[in-house]
Amino acid sequence: MTPAVRHVLGWIAVAGQCLLVALGTAWAFFERPAPVVNVRWKEGLSEEARRQAERDLYLEFREDDNEGNYELGSPRQPDIAAVVAHTAVQDTSRIDREHATLTADSYSGNLRVWWAGPFKGAQGRVQFRVLLVVTGLVTLLCAWITNPTPRTFVRRVMLGPWP
Repeated sequence: MTPAVRHVLGWIAVAGQCLLVALGTAWAFFERPAPVVNVRWKEGLSEEARRQAERDLYLEFREDDNEGNYELGSPRQPDIAAVVAHTAVQDTSRIDREHATLTADSYSGNLRVWWAGPFKGAQGRVQFRVLLVVTGLVTLLCAWITNPTPRTFVRRVMLGPWP
């Protein structure tokens, strides 16, 4: 392997470590339990149309009740406004319809969702975890390729300079 390729792979490993720190920090700040809202659908709405609307609006049905309670998979103001304005939705509770915000009685659900950032809905947490694992594996692979001996690899990736 040429020194130039090793140099590039070393920088990829360092960039990967920085990205892992940034992703961990974002996870700590932006992933929270989902709020629970109640949605009443319009009469005559087909099961298929309701399921499509649930997907479009990032609504995760709570299996433990039959009262129309959903965990809101994207609690951002534009997505709350989309729930309120959707043509299939007749009424909601735990949402201030005028301001498209959550009310105080919207309590936390079991689903963890992103309150900001690019990851929306129940799949957002899966997408984030895949990104985290892939970044970690690429980082470790690049660090190992640049210094394949165990002692050098551990020093470079985990421990810093040897005494």
